[in-house]
Amino acid sequence: MAALSQSLGEQIHEELSCSICLELFTRPKVLPCQHTFCQDCLKDHVEVRTPLECPNCRQPFSLPPRGVTALPDNHLVASLCGRIVQQSFSAADKQKFREPSASSDQCNFHPGEQLSLYCEECCVPLCVTCLDEAHRGHSTMSLKLAAQERRKSVQTLVVEGRDVVETYCSLLRDLRDKEKFLTEQKNLTESTITAAFNETIQTLTENKNGLLSKVEDRYALNLESIQSQRDDILSKVAEISAACDNAEQTIQQKGRMSSDLEVNMNRLVGKYKGRAEQSPKQAKVAVFQCVEVTVPPLGFVTVQSISLPDSHGSSEAMGDHRHDPPQILKFGGWGSERGKFDRPHGITVSKDGLVFVSDYGNERIQSFNLQGTFLHQFPTVVSEQGMFKSLMSTKQRMKPEDVSTDKDGNLWVVGSDRSAEYAIHYTPRGKLLTKIDLKRTGRQRKITVDTIRNNIIITETSGSITPQGVLCVYRPDGTLERTVGGEQEMERPQYININKGGHIFVTHFMSSCVYVYREDGHLLSVFGGEGSGEGELKYPGGICTNSSGNIIVADKGNKNVVVYDKTGNFLRYVTSVEGRPVAVAMAPKGQLLVTDDIHNTVTILNDY
Repeated sequence: MAALSQSLGEQIHEELSCSICLELFTRPKVLPCQHTFCQDCLKDHVEVRTPLECPNCRQPFSLPPRGVTALPDNHLVASLCGRIVQQSFSAADKQKFREPSASSDQCNFHPGEQLSLYCEECCVPLCVTCLDEAHRGHSTMSLKLAAQERRKSVQTLVVEGRDVVETYCSLLRDLRDKEKFLTEQKNLTESTITAAFNETIQTLTENKNGLLSKVEDRYALNLESIQSQRDDILSKVAEISAACDNAEQTIQQKGRMSSDLEVNMNRLVGKYKGRAEQSPKQAKVAVFQCVEVTVPPLGFVTVQSISLPDSHGSSEAMGDHRHDPPQILKFGGWGSERGKFDRPHGITVSKDGLVFVSDYGNERIQSFNLQGTFLHQFPTVVSEQGMFKSLMSTKQRMKPEDVSTDKDGNLWVVGSDRSAEYAIHYTPRGKLLTKIDLKRTGRQRKITVDTIRNNIIITETSGSITPQGVLCVYRPDGTLERTVGGEQEMERPQYININKGGHIFVTHFMSSCVYVYREDGHLLSVFGGEGSGEGELKYPGGICTNSSGNIIVADKGNKNVVVYDKTGNFLRYVTSVEGRPVAVAMAPKGQLLVTDDIHNTVTILNDY
């Protein structure tokens, strides 16, 4: 019990300690962000930090004209700290407090009489004379026995009190966790907004520079044409002026004129007389025509509720106050609006917890957080020039068949338009980085990224009568390194996943199996097989692995999600999934995400 008391005391002491000096608050002051610090600590902080930021959450703040002392006081914290200081008396004081005085066993009403009994009705100690006088007929017991029973009663109350304190300490821990989460979420949201803004500005800047370059090129051509015309005219002027000067000199000499002079002048004047009246060649100038395109918003800031304990400490605040996230979260539905889907064929989660869904029918990628809140969308354009055109037309877009994230958080999307197939590298905001032109097969492709080896692995199925499938391993620059799986004659490889050990997992549509390859392409094992029994599959789709090495497969034909161990042995079904699961993905903290192409939804499972 003493250890428990010390632990609780340490927790309370920690909550009431300044994060700068790590001591109990002295003259606690509150910043606008609601974080509290000692007055002297803040004074030292503001002297060396510019601009002024909260030491905890980095939120900027400004001081009142009278400085730190004019900041609001945290009276509650000051009061609690004062109580702790008052209770921190020395061990000698405690011992002195506990030792009874020599006269403590003497009856106050009958000097010389020893207290030896305890009245159960009046709850007071008695001497023998007290029993004969004021407490005649009352039920009594020995003082020693009464002390033992009272000690048990008090001990029970102490235990209950410790439980209450532990409950409140649990609330304090929850509040601290919530504060940490809020700070992390705020920083992530701010960095995402800033990155989105910078990408938009970069795109607009590149567009502006391209337009200005065209204007400059046209201006240079026109200037060159004008200079050429000027040089030609100056040459003619010089020729005619020289002939006129020569004729004038001959006339002024009053000598005999040569007949050739008049002939030459007639020829020269006749040659240029009609041309002098002509206007200069018309220049083709560059004129800017502003396209009426509404620049899409950077995104949307939404407000989400997080559960907080009762700050007033009412009786309703007792008990277990850990507010775990819901075990199942579902969002989406059919449609073309933000947050809706038309065949969500692919899904991936970045290391920062951003969810990206390839919205096949709507020809776009949509992003969400792990609470299911829509963040952003972008069209899956196939060229850098297609971004602005795609806002008015779908001719520049491809249908995204699958999506995967690389080690930098950028996206690789595989898909096709009416004439070609591509693997395109985008930023999370949709800026096209690179493009790999793929062989035209007419079959859907799937993709995954080996973030350790920096390879892109894409399925490829050729042939219509006897399809032959392989996995193509590309470098980020589009160089084909090798193929995997050709020896097994996979007819229609589906989704791909690669674990930390470099093992490649491929679902196979026709045989309803999962193929497992080594990184060098050597086949390790095959499991599954067509059927509806435990561990059997029917037209398997998406596949992923968790931190334990377990393998999760979307069993489309049986409308199940199946969990296998790392060797391919059946473990269990994920029974909470509805519809027809197509793609699966694993979040950094172990949440399982499943897309459903019947209801066009995404389901996030915290426990499966």
